Parts: sequence; structure tokens; C-alpha cells
Amino acid sequence: MFKKFRTILIGGENAKRAAFKIAEFDYLAKIPFSVSSFVNANANEKFSLVNYGFQWHDLPVFKNIDEAIKFDEIVDSVVICVNAKYILEWVKKVLIYKSIKNITILAEDVPEKDAMEIVFLAESNGVNIIGPSSTGMIVAGKGRLGEIGGDWKNLNLCHLDKPGSVGLITKSGGMSGEFMWVISQNSPGISAAIQIGGDAFPATDFTYWLEKFSHNSDTKIVVMAGEAGGDLEERAAEWYEKYVAGSQFTVHSRTKSLQTTANCEHDSIVNLPFKLIAVISGKFLEQMPKGQKFGHAGAKQEESGFGSAKNKIEILKNSGIEVVEFEQLSSRLKEISETVSG
Repeated sequence: MFKKFRTILIGGENAKRAAFKIAEFDYLAKIPFSVSSFVNANANEKFSLVNYGFQWHDLPVFKNIDEAIKFDEIVDSVVICVNAKYILEWVKKVLIYKSIKNITILAEDVPEKDAMEIVFLAESNGVNIIGPSSTGMIVAGKGRLGEIGGDWKNLNLCHLDKPGSVGLITKSGGMSGEFMWVISQNSPGISAAIQIGGDAFPATDFTYWLEKFSHNSDTKIVVMAGEAGGDLEERAAEWYEKYVAGSQFTVHSRTKSLQTTANCEHDSIVNLPFKLIAVISGKFLEQMPKGQKFGHAGAKQEESGFGSAKNKIEILKNSGIEVVEFEQLSSRLKEISETVSG
């Protein structure tokens, strides 16, 4: 999973912008340009120029995904940059092709009914779907899907041209840049960073990516950056508790309880090799009217108080996960980095 990508970009101007962002990373990391082509049913042009350092690549623009797959059979990833109301339709089109293992959805405010169906499709097809409302993922020194990490200057200052040993999973696209900066300046660097998306129903959650990191021996620390709203952090706490209870345990699909073992097609044995740290934002919502969201569609404390940052922090701590304030993260990373093998 945490490797190089070969990518098709679906959409118009937003897809072109994402292509330039991917090209910036590829050039910095000194790897071949990883965008294969564009898919845009409404495009008039057949080619589109994208610069890679001092070179220019004239990428083909196809009318449909079938033409793009036939053009380049080693493609394994797709970034979808279309309007939110068309996202589900495009996800279904992409999932026809079993060679596609990664789908990144940049659009935000995807209808909740569509988003819940995308969650189901991700699970039933065994595909890594990041989003909706995501800036993507980045594997330091290896590959980038989407725009996560910012511009050339940020990529360079965060040393994303070479692999590190700290993984990041975050709900917030804006905060992902802040966390990546703190991690890069106070540890051996970033191994991979994933922004799962700020909508209420991300296709893959904290638990999903914690499991992925558990199979990546280069990752020694994982920072989980959560926020008020939903129950994704609580799910991660349950996942972690099952780990510490027996060192190894069976992880199940999100649609089933972690305690259910029968008829689960997506079980896998996990042995957690990293130190997990959580940072939870949104405690100020305690002072605001219940039911009011901040920032993202999924960042909302319900009228009942469900989803509050306070409750999340308590549950995470009770499960054995270390929770720190954002301003404590840099010093804690330095301390832990000295104790783990790099």
C-alpha cells in the first residue's frame, strides 16, 4: 500500500491542478512522473501539458475510463476531481477495473446516502478509498495521490522527498499540513500521511489505516489527529483495546462489531509495531450550542453530547492510547523518537 503509484485523474481544471501538485512531489522525490492520463468527458482537447521540473509532459485526455485503462495497463490509482453529486457514479465506473487499488475523492459534501454506499463499496471490493472531502495521501519519497502536503516549499521543508518513520492519519485537510510540519521537524520524518476526509462518512476510517500501518515495518510511530463529531476515534480506541488485550486479534469490517467473528470476509491478523499518539481538536465546542458543526460536515457534537472531544479523549485514554495536546506533540515526538529504533 505504501508504495509508488501510477495514476489517472478524472475531471477538468481541478484534475489539472492535482496533476501539477503530483508532478511537484515526483520531481522533488526524483521519481518518474506518476500521472498517466486525464479522463474528462467534456474536454475538447486530446492532450494537456503538465510540467515536471524543467520538462513538460503532454498527457492524453480521454473521454472515458475504459480508454485510459487500455492506454496504460499498469495504472493502479485514480483521483476523482468532479462535482460531489457525480462522485458515486464515478466510483462505480472505476471499481469495474480490478487493477485499480486506490481511489482518492477530493470533493466535499458528497450526499450522505452516496457516501454510505461508497463505504460499502470500499469494503466489498477491497479497494483503498480515501475521502470524500480529502486532499489525499502521500508516501514520503514514493508517491502522492491528490494535493496533500501543499506546495513545493512545504514539501521540501517537510523533507517529504525521503521516507521517515512516523505515520499520520487525520480527518482535517487544513490541519494535515500543520501536523506534517510538526512531525518532520521533531522526528526522523514522515513515512506516510493520509487525510481520510472531513465528511460524516469517510470511505476508510482511522481503524482501517491503523491496520495498514501495522503491516508497514518502517513506521515506528503513528499520530492520529481526530476531532469532535462522529465515532471514528471511539472505533480506533476499541481496535486498540483488542490489540493490547491479546497482542494479536482479528479486525473486522466497519459494518460489523469488532467482537463478531462469524462470516467476516475481511478479517486479518494484526500485530501493532508502532507507538500510537492521538491529538483531538474541538474541545471549545463544549462552550457552543449542541448540534453546531465546525469546519467539516462530520465535525459536529450532537444535541445529546455524543461526539464531544472531551468524551473522545476520555475513551482513548481509557483504552491505553496516549493523548496529547497539539502544543505538546513536538516534545513528545522527540522523546519517543529517541526510544524507538529507526
